[in-house]
Amino acid sequence: MTEQRRVFGVLIGPRRRKAKPVIGKIGVESHVTHASGRRKTVCTSAVLAFFGIDPGSYRYSQNRSDVIGVLRRNGRSVRSRMSRIPKGISVGGLRTWLRSKKGKGKLERGHYYVSVPGHAIVIDHEGRTVVDTAPVKSDRRRIRGISLVR
Repeated sequence: MTEQRRVFGVLIGPRRRKAKPVIGKIGVESHVTHASGRRKTVCTSAVLAFFGIDPGSYRYSQNRSDVIGVLRRNGRSVRSRMSRIPKGISVGGLRTWLRSKKGKGKLERGHYYVSVPGHAIVIDHEGRTVVDTAPVKSDRRRIRGISLVR
């Protein structure tokens, strides 16, 4: 049975295996579910912490629009780059495409917030993973959105 507990007035779901970000311990340790049902997730808080945003400075980071809103409210410029990448590409395909001659120079230098179903990742312009709290060996997750963050 799943039990919830209340911590500082916030409903917290059952403890799960602690996610380990690639760049070290940042963000929240486990998902935080508020009474409204909205969440602050491990992967999105790790992405926001990489960009210098403290998890205590925002309430929700459940989906792509929440993360982009938090980035913009904290002075970051966020620009979509979906039209510049091949249609229907996976994260692994994006990394390969960025390293190839076809991908060189298509995207600006910087860090990219990549959203896939149920997860968030940060990669650089050379296709290297910077933040991924749930890395997989063969990454076939389809990209829902990619944005340049400055």
